[in-house]
Amino acid sequence: MLNDLSIIHRVASRYLLVSSGREAFKYEPKETKQHKAERVGDKIREATGLQKGTAFAIAEAHVRGRNVNSLAVQKDWPIEQGVIIGPKGEMPVSELSSLL
Repeated sequence: MLNDLSIIHRVASRYLLVSSGREAFKYEPKETKQHKAERVGDKIREATGLQKGTAFAIAEAHVRGRNVNSLAVQKDWPIEQGVIIGPKGEMPVSELSSLL
């Protein structure tokens, strides 16, 4: 009984805060994997100068949890020893995690 009362009190206090205007529940949409891949792909393109398709393919593989270094051999991506190599520069594959 005591536990039920504490739960009721907490729920009621939330509604009181909302109705008083001090705090409101706000919906924040979750970022989709596709949007994350596009954002990371843009960062890869800025850093390395790779073509759009290649940069987005690498980004999508990383966002979806694939092993990018292993896929580089199969897909013929310009990745050597864990570094994405492009005409404008290089970017370590390990740095992709910090972009998420």
